[in-house]
Amino acid sequence: MSYLGLFNLPKLPKDKALGDAANVFHHLGQWGLYTLVGLHVGATVWHVAIRRDGLLNRMIPPQNQSGSFGDAQ
Repeated sequence: MSYLGLFNLPKLPKDKALGDAANVFHHLGQWGLYTLVGLHVGATVWHVAIRRDGLLNRMIPPQNQSGSFGDAQ
């Protein structure tokens, strides 16, 4: 199998049990990532809408009148 035309990947032997285990771990990682993204979105909403503690304003760099960040000119 060619990888972006740069080099060839070695062929792995087909092993159904290993493939099934890899599929389970892949899906667990997928849902773990979805959970982390959801928690971050929920925490953002909590800090902005409920606590109103200005955390998001401290995390986002200030913008000048042109809309660019920081001291860029």
